[in-house]
Amino acid sequence: MTTTLPLALGRLQSEGEIRRIPRNGRLDTQTYAYGRWSPNPLATFTLSAAECHIELARRYFAWIGPATLAEFQWFSGLGVKAAKDAVAPLGLVPATAGLDRLLLPADLDAWRDFRPPVRG
Repeated sequence: MTTTLPLALGRLQSEGEIRRIPRNGRLDTQTYAYGRWSPNPLATFTLSAAECHIELARRYFAWIGPATLAEFQWFSGLGVKAAKDAVAPLGLVPATAGLDRLLLPADLDAWRDFRPPVRG
């Protein structure tokens, strides 16, 4: 590394002080401008990293429906232990007995009652 600028920009970005803006407005670019982020969206953020992982797991299983722990782990980028710790408080239940696809307990009845529409 020839300059410490990327380190400083990364730190300011992770603290919510600045945001990275694609120069040409496209998401698939490698050139960015940086702008001050005011008010800082993280200024009143109080969740710990573990709480963020739990909330991510809750939102994932509410969105995707039945999924495996391995699929959540891949989606989240968490390690095996962190993924297990994130889903533990959710009380996930098997969608079908004997299979490893899990879902939120509140979704179990709707999942079991669902019947695909008949095409006619």
